[in-house]
Amino acid sequence: MATQREETDEEYYERLKRIKETHSGRCACHVCYPKTHSPSCLCGRCDSIKKKNCGVQLKKDDRKEAQTLAEALEGIRRDGRALAQVIKDLTDQLGEGGRFVNELQKIVRNLEGENEELLHALDDKKEAKKPCRVQKRTENVKRRRSPAPMFDP
Repeated sequence: MATQREETDEEYYERLKRIKETHSGRCACHVCYPKTHSPSCLCGRCDSIKKKNCGVQLKKDDRKEAQTLAEALEGIRRDGRALAQVIKDLTDQLGEGGRFVNELQKIVRNLEGENEELLHALDDKKEAKKPCRVQKRTENVKRRRSPAPMFDP
């Protein structure tokens, strides 16, 4: 196995100088200064680390948002179920009210029919009573005109 040799201070500074030149003096990445990453760094490693950290943060944010959305969705579903029950109850009431109205209409029609029958019967009685009245009046008139009998037979 090949062992890594330690670099001397001169080599380190030389490498640092080359890195700074390749990154136009904007790099402050892990190669230049360990454990620091600049947003303006152009090296691939910093980008991948930033993306990884960003991805981890996005996953955390996504989880929180997903949990919030799931709770909101569950609340909306509960509200939807409650509203569906209210609609069902109102529909049942309307159905019962409609049946009640139909029953009342039948009763009204029956009563109107009975009323018509009673009015016809009353008219018939009045018509039947007229000849009786006329007859009674004529009899009364005849009695008044005729002399009263003198004795009772």
